[in-house]
Amino acid sequence: MISRDAKRVLAGKIWHAMYPNKNFFDNESGMWSAGDKERRMFALIDEIEPVMRDLFGPSAAEKASDFPTNSIGSIPNMAPTPPPMVILGPIDTSNVQRHDNITTAAVPPTNNMKAVWVTFQKEGMHCYPDAEYLPGVEFLSYPHRHIFKFKVWIQVFDDDRDIEFILFKRELEALYTGSVLELDHKSCEMISDDLAGYIKDKYVGRHLQIEVSEDGENGSTCTYGVTNAELQEFHRRGRQKAHDPMDPKTGSSD
Repeated sequence: MISRDAKRVLAGKIWHAMYPNKNFFDNESGMWSAGDKERRMFALIDEIEPVMRDLFGPSAAEKASDFPTNSIGSIPNMAPTPPPMVILGPIDTSNVQRHDNITTAAVPPTNNMKAVWVTFQKEGMHCYPDAEYLPGVEFLSYPHRHIFKFKVWIQVFDDDRDIEFILFKRELEALYTGSVLELDHKSCEMISDDLAGYIKDKYVGRHLQIEVSEDGENGSTCTYGVTNAELQEFHRRGRQKAHDPMDPKTGSSD
């Protein structure tokens, strides 16, 4: 059986062979989410794996993910390339602009960097489909409930409410609609990436760190740096202020 990591690499290569100008993680076409694409591509790989084994040998499908490729070939190699931030699921993406951090150099944080942080929590349902192959945690493959607890740090540039954290907290909480989040197969890291996509587009040019835990017991910490391109955009747009989504005077402002 092909490993999940090899399937993910092979799925990216097949997708880009068919659609060389479309990012695998881009949902602007409105066809499928990244998760839907991955599941559909995995199903396709499962169907063609026996044929590949018959034609090319027992390890052909696994080795296919290691084929050398380059940026000018017909099948770009997506394995080492992190995807752009894409917001999926319960977060509203109507005003989010995608950005690409792949080709720009990261700007390290300074020693005297200031940050503010906020916390909030949401009830949600998710699952880990591959857990059925992990002895002892097979139950995780079925949808189950958690209280997902968030802690978000964001860089500030002065000591006088550059980002007012009560407003910032309300703004982030308002991104998640519904009483129970339906998160499908998303891990804590994936949930962090979704949220970071919104924050980095709204508050461009700021270092960011997000913790997401399941019931405050186990979780992830994800740190998001700043690129030169984002710094240039920050200087073009200026500082962005937090707003109260329930305030008619500021709720629709950027």
